[in-house]
Order: sequence, then structure tokens, then C-alpha cells
Amino acid sequence: SREAQLTALAARLAQHGPASPYDHRVYVMREDAPNALAFPGGAIVVTSGLLDAVETENELAFVLAHELGHFHNRDHLVMLGRSALFSLFLAGIGLGDLPVNTVVEASGDLASSAYSRDQERAADRFALQLMQAEYGHIAGATHSLARLTAGDLSDLVGGYIGSHPGPSERMGEVLRIAREEGLTPAGE
Repeated sequence: SREAQLTALAARLAQHGPASPYDHRVYVMREDAPNALAFPGGAIVVTSGLLDAVETENELAFVLAHELGHFHNRDHLVMLGRSALFSLFLAGIGLGDLPVNTVVEASGDLASSAYSRDQERAADRFALQLMQAEYGHIAGATHSLARLTAGDLSDLVGGYIGSHPGPSERMGEVLRIAREEGLTPAGE
């Protein structure tokens, strides 16, 4: 199945990093907007729109490795904690009787914007290291970011990059990290 193949790719990538307390499993959600999310417990959700947008395994590997980076850096737990604190804050100021979906949506918005650019850069750095270890280069990362920068997918990826640096800024950052770490930018 598609999910089994994605889970196997995530496992191959994860073996190059430090031991993880999670048994990562990748799930596909039917959604046109390309996105990937890390959830507590080791689950990674990728949208069908993301799978339609990537052209190579390496591009997909960068996305999965980026989410693995969030697990490694425990960002998903910070996000969950901030979301819970926001819900408690709403209850504390008398808005605790808002409809559950409103609180969840607002909490999710806060949590997504709470992934700082530093957290995104750290997850990208981790992803690049895993890609270098798996493939001997990081070409998939730069290729997908180059396509995003070209604007072919700019409307399509709005949901994915909302909390991430813009495509051209992110590509520059990825290339800077690659130079700093002596990673190989091109390959098959």
C-alpha cells in the first residue's frame, strides 16, 4: 500500500538519525493542498496533494525527513503544549464555552504559527543530514524548493508554507546549511 511504502521510506531515513522513541507511521489524508504534519506518538500525515506535487523519491524524502526532524527536536510536543495552554487561556478569560471546533481551530492556528522559523530551519537541517546519509546528496530538497520558487506550485503550496519560510528564502537557507555542513547539493 501507499502508506506502507511511505512508512518504509520514513524508516529508512530515520535509521540515519539518533534512536527515536517513536515507531513512525505515515498516513495519507485526502486533501488537495500539499502538506505534511507530525503528530504526537510518531504519526506523520501527508496529504494526497503533496504526493501529487512531488516528482521524485528524494523530494518526498526531504518532506518526511523534515517531519522526522520535528520529532527529533520535540517540536510537536511544544506545539501540543502551546495549543493546550491556549485552550486553558480561553477558558480562563471566560471563553471556555466557545464551540469545540472554534477552540480547536484557534488552538491549531496558534500551534502552527508557533513553529518558529528557527524550528523550521532545525527540522530542515536534520532532514538534510538524513538525506545526505541515505542518498549521498541532498538534491531532492533543492529540486523541490526550486520548483516551488519557480511559482509552478505557489498557489498549491500555500497551506504547507504558511508557517515555513517562503520558498526562495527557504531554498537559500537550505543551500547555506548544505555549504556549512559540507553536504553534496547535487546527485541522482
